[in-house]
Amino acid sequence: MVACACGLLAAGRANAADSITAPVLIVIGQQDAIFCPDPPVLDCSVPAEVLASELPYYAAAASLTADVITGAGHDIALHPSADQSFAQINEWIRAN
Repeated sequence: MVACACGLLAAGRANAADSITAPVLIVIGQQDAIFCPDPPVLDCSVPAEVLASELPYYAAAASLTADVITGAGHDIALHPSADQSFAQINEWIRAN
């Protein structure tokens, strides 16, 4: 991945995600302290706000979807709602 990012930087493209053309799913915990700190820079309880904040990074993506996992923090796989999160991810995969 580093070589890929360095190649993009050398080509004048600082955002490696610019080269993604497939559909993209962003899954974030509503209480993610890393991306949604207090005071909030980003309100992670609003999927449309998460989507709007990420859209510039995935300009070439076929589609961009944002799912917010209610009550979860940064590691959704360790949250008690992990099964629900995985079900949402699997549903998105089947649809895309």
